[in-house]
Amino acid sequence: MPEAAYLTFAATDRGEIIFDARPESRKMANLTLDPHVAIVIGGADGTTLQAEGIADLPMGADLDECV
Repeated sequence: MPEAAYLTFAATDRGEIIFDARPESRKMANLTLDPHVAIVIGGADGTTLQAEGIADLPMGADLDECV
């Protein structure tokens, strides 16, 4: 089932959203089973943005770059 979680994130110049989740978290277990994601980002003025996509679980050098 879909799950919402409060996570810290960063955006790259390439338009990627990188978020921080522990390898043993429910979020990571769920993404391994179904990589579809939706995020909602809210501003202080009440403006929100929703984006949907497919999560990529980086490994090796790609993971090092994200960290």
